[in-house]
Amino acid sequence: MAERSYLRDSTGPRVIDSCVGGSNAGRRTRPSRTTTSQRHQKNERPSLELDFVNQPPEGVALGYPVGISVKVSLRLPPTFAADRRMAASTIDTSHLLAVASLVADNPRNGERVPLEANILTGQKLFDSVHRDDQQQMPALSSRVVTLGYLSFPSLLIRQSGLFRFRITLFKMQNHNNAGGTSVVAVDSEPIKVDRRCVPVQPRRHLR
Repeated sequence: MAERSYLRDSTGPRVIDSCVGGSNAGRRTRPSRTTTSQRHQKNERPSLELDFVNQPPEGVALGYPVGISVKVSLRLPPTFAADRRMAASTIDTSHLLAVASLVADNPRNGERVPLEANILTGQKLFDSVHRDDQQQMPALSSRVVTLGYLSFPSLLIRQSGLFRFRITLFKMQNHNNAGGTSVVAVDSEPIKVDRRCVPVQPRRHLR
């Protein structure tokens, strides 16, 4: 079986990795009725999503800390529309752990490349889901329910360049955090780190 992680950004969700076992490893399969059926079944199950509450600034001076927060949501299929409150309440977020890392755009092919862990430091690079009991339920037509949020204060990028923050949500196998499987990931907008002492450049919001 294949374990896949889905990356969400401004272009929508896309697969970022897969681990395939058995003799079919490395092979591409043609689209088939089975594949279509599997996709349909997947769309009938709730799925977790990550979205940035606040994007990092467009630019900061080297050594300037940046704080980000991410919303964790549950997207429900149409069959769950009437029972979204019950579906959300049954999700156990205690076994979910998020990790902050850095990626950079490859100018040759446009792919995003994970960077060495020691480039990014901060007050904390791991966080669990914080429930928001005051969160209002969405409208009846909405199929997205907010489960909580993740917070990563005072992240520090230790070299100059153009980067993106990547937040990956893992499902841990046990409460000792001995191992887990990536569930979903989201990349931020680019942030430029400059050695010159420049003020923080807030991100311009497009209307």
